[in-house]
Amino acid sequence: MSFRIRAALAGIAALAAAAAAGYALGGAPLAGYALFSTALAGAALLLWRQSRRAQAEERRRHAAVANLGDKVAVLSRRVKRLQESQEQGQRHLAERIDATYARIRQVPGDTRRLVREDDKTERVTAAIAAVREDVEAIPRMTRRLVREWNRIVYAEVEDLTALYRDIEPDRALPPMHGWAAGADLARYLYREVAEFGRSSVLECGSGTSTVILAYAFRARGEGRVVALEHDPRFAAATRQLIEERGLADWAEIVDAPLADVGVGDTAWRWYDLECIPKGPFDLLLVDGPPASVGPEARYPAVPLLVDRLAEDALVVLDDTRRPDERAIGERWADEMEGFTLESLGHDHGTLVLKRGGDAPPA
Repeated sequence: MSFRIRAALAGIAALAAAAAAGYALGGAPLAGYALFSTALAGAALLLWRQSRRAQAEERRRHAAVANLGDKVAVLSRRVKRLQESQEQGQRHLAERIDATYARIRQVPGDTRRLVREDDKTERVTAAIAAVREDVEAIPRMTRRLVREWNRIVYAEVEDLTALYRDIEPDRALPPMHGWAAGADLARYLYREVAEFGRSSVLECGSGTSTVILAYAFRARGEGRVVALEHDPRFAAATRQLIEERGLADWAEIVDAPLADVGVGDTAWRWYDLECIPKGPFDLLLVDGPPASVGPEARYPAVPLLVDRLAEDALVVLDDTRRPDERAIGERWADEMEGFTLESLGHDHGTLVLKRGGDAPPA
């Protein structure tokens, strides 16, 4: 028997006892007064108990917020140290590049002094000059690569910090490196749902992005992400991530084995269409099947699901720094009338396909 039922029965018994005792001692008037006094005391006790519960919950909430603030502060200090370390490393690398470049500039003159004055000297000098042009480009290329790497690292850390502030999770977010969605894509997806009102997401593949989308729907108070997963091991792992964080109301992992599907006259191995809800979906995230399935394995997503997309739906394709995925996005834009393609400067590469709009082709 639950506490509420026991408390209700105890309250009824107390009221009955008070009424009986009052009636025995002073008749109906005293019985009424005893009944009223007992009810008032019970109400006061109930209010006191609820107040204590509210105070305890408020203390727990403040403790959780303070703990999150401490974590964010630690993360911010780490970011600052990382920035200082990167800047120092970049200065050191620039000094070494300049020293190497100075030595390279001396090579042609030193070589001319060593080569005998014969008919080969002119050819050797020409060859050295050609090599010198390529070598002279190395410092500029290296600096550009270092700046780009620093930009990506800083952006990833900033997006991860922002996600922790937005979500305020009671446990660490899943990893965002390797095969998982990066922090930049994760925050982009979170904002599309929590801030810009996407209400129904279909995801090809499952994992970290599924968790982030579920958090976004929880923040919004409605909607759900449906993630297709062909590998039972990955499906079970994602379900565990969802359940551990209490997000089962905002995400569904669908076991969708790969099957033979047709797009035009071509057969593909892709998710079984019988497992996919009818929609409509206003965001389609394409992060599967894996490249091991075959060339352009993710291509069927748009041709097969375009009829299940809302009019203002976005199609987000991950991993487009890989030539195969980039070719898929460009093929969609060429074949799907009325759609435009936009490239986002994410670490793994992200292409966004949408109807109409002013986005320039990627």
